[in-house]
Amino acid sequence: MNELLKRLDPAQVWQVVSDPTSNLVGATILMAMAILVVMIVLVALTALLGTSPPPRPVVTGPAMTPEERRRRNRRRFLVWLAASLAAVAVLSAVATVALTDDRVCLRCHARTVVDQQTAKRKGPHPGVKCADCHARAGLAGRVTLAAGSARSYARSVLGEGGDKGHAFSDACLGCHRDVLDGPRTVSRVRVDHTHIVEARFRCVDCHSATGHGPTAGTPNRPQMSLCVTCHDGTKASAECETCHVGDITGTRSPSIDQYPQITLGRVRTCRGCHPVDACNACHGLELPHSEDFARGEVHGRQAAFSRKKVCARCHEYGYCRTRCHPHAAHPSESHAKDWNRAHAASSGPRAQAQCRSCHKYADFRCNMCHSGYPAPAARP
Repeated sequence: MNELLKRLDPAQVWQVVSDPTSNLVGATILMAMAILVVMIVLVALTALLGTSPPPRPVVTGPAMTPEERRRRNRRRFLVWLAASLAAVAVLSAVATVALTDDRVCLRCHARTVVDQQTAKRKGPHPGVKCADCHARAGLAGRVTLAAGSARSYARSVLGEGGDKGHAFSDACLGCHRDVLDGPRTVSRVRVDHTHIVEARFRCVDCHSATGHGPTAGTPNRPQMSLCVTCHDGTKASAECETCHVGDITGTRSPSIDQYPQITLGRVRTCRGCHPVDACNACHGLELPHSEDFARGEVHGRQAAFSRKKVCARCHEYGYCRTRCHPHAAHPSESHAKDWNRAHAASSGPRAQAQCRSCHKYADFRCNMCHSGYPAPAARP
């Protein structure tokens, strides 16, 4: 606050006082400072009135009793309190209206992210004010926006840069409530915005360039990376026909560089876009491995026996030992060539060498590879 006061130019202050419309932001800040001063004075006066000495007795009338004096002071306090609250309410309302006026916004943002088309109120949103999109619904939203505008202006004066503006979905739905009436098809894509809103996506996640055009930064458009968050074949259908209407292949084959780049982030599964059967036909099993596959007990049996060649396409023999099983050995290093066939003859209750002879039960169980096999008793 001290730094802000040091940077105030007296000439600018006088200009704001003489013509508040020349700088609505500065006028609002001065008004806020005046409110603060008035509140301090009122609090001081209230304290003085509450602790003032009893008046001298009037000769022409009976003296006030202590109870009457307390009632008088209480009435005075309530009057001052009501006047203070009324003054604060009026000044706050004026400040809120001033700070949410488009002229205040465009004093700074006309040089940054607001294009001329928006500034002239042309394009898809004619007549829409800044606060209509950048404030939440209701009076509380306008007051919050006004406080944010004052804070941003103070930060810009101090050279710290203003806060980033936000467009709220409830503001969009205030006018575009009809998008929740049911599915609609645009550009051969069927979209049900009700499900999108229920999934807590924001309107700007897909329509960021609607308000200000490309000057507001890289525009967000509907991306498959958002769709597959729900359309993974489990939460919602992953079939193309669910959303894509008609011949999705089109009549012409564009080059690969004409396709939009889709940012998927960390890929956990391909189920959102591709049927698993199509992956298995080439890869031999679903890729990438699911977390359940890696943590479960099935992958050991496949790596050692049933799908050893499939695993060897990507993983060397030492991969399992170095990544997850540092104390384990590959079957080819610890067992004979035909061990997986011959070990049945050397196991069982009559055999001298059992699984427990080499493997601790805590680390190995027969039913990891043999489903339904009775687990051996733990070593005492």
